[in-house]
Amino acid sequence: MQRFPMSLDTGRRVLLAVILGALVIACVGIAAQGGVLPSSGLLAVLAVTVAGTWASAPTALAIDAGTLRVERHVGTALTVPLTTISDVEMVGRLGLAFLLGRRDLFGEHTPGWSRAFGWIRVYRTRNDGGVLVRRRGAWPLYLTPDDPERFVAALRSVCAPFGMLAPR
Repeated sequence: MQRFPMSLDTGRRVLLAVILGALVIACVGIAAQGGVLPSSGLLAVLAVTVAGTWASAPTALAIDAGTLRVERHVGTALTVPLTTISDVEMVGRLGLAFLLGRRDLFGEHTPGWSRAFGWIRVYRTRNDGGVLVRRRGAWPLYLTPDDPERFVAALRSVCAPFGMLAPR
């Protein structure tokens, strides 16, 4: 099995630290002033929301046993048979017109529309180094592995026997 991490970029890490830090500082400040903290129910909802978005965020790409998987912290990975992949290419920034679903502190994992590629599935944890995986009979995938060049080379080498373009 080949595994390709999908880490958060520096901008997302800083934003996450600032937001969570501000929340902690606000709670400590309110408590220190003798104020009333938000109800435990509100804090529980906030904690569950953050934990849920973290759990479903993409963490890595794996190529194994005839499939490409988009793995998550918790839950079912998206599984794509290698036989459905028709091409893979580096595309850099996507230039999305809009995303329909999940955009949060831990990345995007949602359908979207791009002027250049039409309807796509986005699994993004960073804003650079994107890879477009074209599939037969399904929307392309936009993925952001930490090492896009190595991912593209690996995917091309394993997909060549299935009729995808030969390694470049």
